Amino acid sequence: MHNILIFFYATSPKEKTPELIELMKKGRLDFDLDFGLRLFKNYKMVEAQIIVYGKMYLYGEAVALALEHNK
Repeated sequence: MHNILIFFYATSPKEKTPELIELMKKGRLDFDLDFGLRLFKNYKMVEAQIIVYGKMYLYGEAVALALEHNK
């Protein structure tokens, strides 16, 4: 169910992105992390990718991506 929700957020207009980020930060979305990471990479949603890397305990990748995009 949450996989569908993040898909709709990713494919919706970019002004919806802050809503998705807020839900992710609060831990209110239980979605497949690999699916989410692929989806966010495809739609160039850098902040969402950073959050997913953190949830996957891939802190090095999260930091590298954040530094690369000045986040």
